Amino acid sequence: METMTVTNHQNTATKSSLSSFCASIFSQLLEEQVSPRQARAILIAIIAFFALIISSAAPIWTSFLALAWFILSLRNCRRLMNRQQDNNL
Repeated sequence: METMTVTNHQNTATKSSLSSFCASIFSQLLEEQVSPRQARAILIAIIAFFALIISSAAPIWTSFLALAWFILSLRNCRRLMNRQQDNNL
């Protein structure tokens, strides 16, 4: 049981450091403060975009799934970015 607990803590630390790293990169690119949660949302939107592009060579239903994922991920990014702007006011 202890091994699983240690592994979970390591996974959490790895996710946290990766999110922080992405947040610092996106902060530099956007020239505004980006939280790790926002960085994860932006990264998911980027991955969804690439899935949409790649799915154009696949059956049409995969393209629709990728399009739905991309739209939802963009809405999530927009919601998180608007929430931070409201907090800054």
